[in-house]
Amino acid sequence: MRHHYKGAFAFGAPDLVTFNIHGDGKVWWREGVAADSLQTPRPVFKSKTIKFPAPRHQPYDVINDTVEANEIDPKLWYPKGHMPELIREWPLTKDIEIPNPYAGAAKKEKQ
Repeated sequence: MRHHYKGAFAFGAPDLVTFNIHGDGKVWWREGVAADSLQTPRPVFKSKTIKFPAPRHQPYDVINDTVEANEIDPKLWYPKGHMPELIREWPLTKDIEIPNPYAGAAKKEKQ
């Protein structure tokens, strides 16, 4: 993914969304199709810790000048009195590692 694309990207649940990243900067995405009987396998948690890596880029490092110049003022789309404090830079500067509460969960189920 990061070989061809430095932009914002979120990777999450097994929702069958498929991305094609091309070297010329084009990004195509589509929703996958699966049989009704598809069963997503349960995750296996082997590690005793979960590691959250620090981002390699700040948001405005990957947004070009045209996108930034056309950014919509958030005050226009948040309801009056509900404007949150916006974070313009990721506060995380180094990796965070926490104990994995699910470590060994798959083994316990088999017993």
